[in-house]
Amino acid sequence: AVVSTQSTGVVTTSLIGMFCKNYIFLLAIRFVQGLGAFLAGTGMYIISVEILPAQYRNLVNGWAMNLWAVGNSVLALAAYLVQDWNDLFLTMAIFMAVVAIPQIFAPESPRYHMLQGDQ
Repeated sequence: AVVSTQSTGVVTTSLIGMFCKNYIFLLAIRFVQGLGAFLAGTGMYIISVEILPAQYRNLVNGWAMNLWAVGNSVLALAAYLVQDWNDLFLTMAIFMAVVAIPQIFAPESPRYHMLQGDQ
């Protein structure tokens, strides 16, 4: 739930960023986006480490890092193709919404359930 909240926050700030006319406000929005993306990425990494069996962790985390690099390349291509930064914020919101959908259905961490007293 926390990871999907962070991803939703990134999508929301991207949509708000489309309408920024003030540079200081734009910097604040970008800061919140970066913080949310960092927290969501870290959260998904931790959940994958806690849920996966030990023999698959390296493989899955390697794929995640490779896909992160591909995502950055796609973002650079999108920035090249979409010249207006307002439209780039919309493009980022669409990409992040696609990424956020599976995170909504991710299970809670086993550690979280143990701390809550759930079995």
